[in-house]
Amino acid sequence: MRCQLCSFEFDPNQLACHTACPLHSRCTVICCPNCGYQVVDASRSRAAGWLRRWWKAAPAQAAPPAASGALCPLLDLPIGTEAQIEAMDTLDAARLARLSVYGLCPGSRVCLLQRHPACVIRSGETELALSRDILAQIQVRPLPAGV
Repeated sequence: MRCQLCSFEFDPNQLACHTACPLHSRCTVICCPNCGYQVVDASRSRAAGWLRRWWKAAPAQAAPPAASGALCPLLDLPIGTEAQIEAMDTLDAARLARLSVYGLCPGSRVCLLQRHPACVIRSGETELALSRDILAQIQVRPLPAGV
């Protein structure tokens, strides 16, 4: 499993809280051993199972932009997908200058790492936390996996 906050990879079955705790058989919370971020284990949660059954027949959704390779805002990119920046025209000149210092310019590759609690992207070896309104104004074209 990969932590949604710090991207630390760990095995939830090897956590000390699940092996030493007397409540481990009914516990539905997984805690990241690196940062302590807690997430509900949907496979063990009664509420999550109930919701899955309730919305079992969900209507089919359109293919995500990453599947089609179409131009989309960076904010709409699926997490972990690499993309190439195509346009940043709607940003003002001062903001464009500040972002270009970090390597964000048309033609550069970026990857959306997380949306919550803050939007984080990676460009080369640089990771940046940016506001949602900035990411919504950066147009990207998703790259095929492995490129």
